[in-house]
Amino acid sequence: MRILTKAGIQALENKTAAEGKTTFDEMMRLAGTGAAQLLKERFSLQNRKAVVVCGSGNNGGDGFVCAGKLRENTADVCVVLACGKPRTPLAKAAYERMDPRIPVIDFSERPDEAGETILNADCLIDAVFGFGFHGEFPENLRILFRKMNESPAKKLALDLPSGLACDSGSSACDVFKADITAVFTAKKPVHILPKSRGYCGECVIVPVGISPEDIHDFDGYEVLDLNTVIANWKQRVPESHKGTYGRLFALAGSFGMAGAAMMAAKAAQRCGVGLLELASEKEMYPVLAPVLPEAVFCLYGNENTIPVAQGAERASAVLVGCGLSQSPTALSALSAALKNAAGPVVIDADGINLIASHTDILIDRKTPVVLTPHPKEAARLLATDVTQIQTDRRAAAAQIARTFNAICVLKGTGTVIASPEGAFYLNPTGNPGMAKGGSGDALAGMIGAFLAQGTEPFYAAALGAYLHGYAGDLCAEKYSQTAMLPNDLIETLPEVFKMIERQCR
Repeated sequence: MRILTKAGIQALENKTAAEGKTTFDEMMRLAGTGAAQLLKERFSLQNRKAVVVCGSGNNGGDGFVCAGKLRENTADVCVVLACGKPRTPLAKAAYERMDPRIPVIDFSERPDEAGETILNADCLIDAVFGFGFHGEFPENLRILFRKMNESPAKKLALDLPSGLACDSGSSACDVFKADITAVFTAKKPVHILPKSRGYCGECVIVPVGISPEDIHDFDGYEVLDLNTVIANWKQRVPESHKGTYGRLFALAGSFGMAGAAMMAAKAAQRCGVGLLELASEKEMYPVLAPVLPEAVFCLYGNENTIPVAQGAERASAVLVGCGLSQSPTALSALSAALKNAAGPVVIDADGINLIASHTDILIDRKTPVVLTPHPKEAARLLATDVTQIQTDRRAAAAQIARTFNAICVLKGTGTVIASPEGAFYLNPTGNPGMAKGGSGDALAGMIGAFLAQGTEPFYAAALGAYLHGYAGDLCAEKYSQTAMLPNDLIETLPEVFKMIERQCR
């Protein structure tokens, strides 16, 4: 599924209008008409009181059209002006065309009457702020939106609930909480991101005269869903052996960090890799071998990283960094793995921290690289701070991808996957229960396993993030966000793959 950013939808609308395929006025007419039709389909309007709360911009214009269409459908309609009279030319025109029999209440002049009307509504339509909103409501509008959220009415938002930022999903205090959102043309990040989608309710795309095929040429993200994953799933063939499903060489673990290596390895094995070879320092073997009986081991020491170079060369993919440490030996092993890797490489955790201090290490690599930083690690890579990373996660992921000529998986709420060529995935799965040590190791192992099995690197990164979050969501249902552990997530992967394989039959 393709979703568009604020800049993308604006550019698409401008280009469509400039080419004469439609007009902005027609887009507004179709938006308001489609929203009214959606409300009619979802809720009975006969003898019901519908209140449309309109802003002064074009979102308000959509609301004026919607109000007129609701009246045509026998609803008892009232319009509340949240910000006074309309100010944009399109909104003014829509307001002037609205049925004059529709009562209009200006909230700034009659706040008590507006509030009472909202509380007594059967259907409440939010048409105050569109995709240009950011920051916080003015204090007087916070009072209005409290009333709107207190109303027992069925609630519809036009394009997105007022109070949400289109691209980041950040929310203002008292953001409108919709039961259903009429999404114009295409979904935006706000409809997908875990922190904002709960305010949107059911999201239904309403066409406004723009061809769905045209959205692929404008700024946005690809978003995986289960149907897409199933459609692209490679089923196992009857005549196969462990070599058919790849060999993953994992350079991971150190004294005090054995758990990171274990979780990365187990996650990789649960994702179907044919053979896992785990490279670790010799003293770690007695700790790791009993808990990873299916793995083979490559043991190296302070003075000898030749086994690492050989292991990376014979593998179909390489994973580096989970619990590796940042010792001189770890740096030498990382360098050997990167120089000799014959297949794509996933670099996580301490591998990223070592690269942040030794960026020249990536110069000699011959194969694609996937970097999987969390915000603090991303800040180290870009020599900035976490605040700057989180302010614009998309830009940060893009900068890392360009700077290091690598795919970047910027972890966190709404994981962003960026390619050096400027393509993006946005991950819709996952929950706060995954914010525990070890979750990132599991993700790195999953991506490594998909790479080892021959999955194209950019898709492998997105697939790993999606299924990682999907398994995490199942865990939250089973164990709660508080109690779930990364190991629970790994042990839920068989359930995920069983479901996918059943759908593929």
